[in-house]
Amino acid sequence: MMVAGLMVGPAAVRAAEATGSAASAGSKGAPQTIQLFGASIKYYEAGRGPTLVLVHGLGSSAQGDWGKVMADLAKTHHVLALD
Repeated sequence: MMVAGLMVGPAAVRAAEATGSAASAGSKGAPQTIQLFGASIKYYEAGRGPTLVLVHGLGSSAQGDWGKVMADLAKTHHVLALD
């Protein structure tokens, strides 16, 4: 996975997950921030289950691309939407 111009592997994703707060199923909530390799990464988190990482396109946003579907995805997955 590419984060802030850096290639990030499964260990970094697990570290990011470990620092996040417990998310409620089906609610995107307020954005959270994590420091990863010196970069500040904002993300939304919801749900429980297998982790699903959503990455928006250039010039877009997590809320714009994923806001309408994140609650449904969070019913069966732990969703992380990078912003």
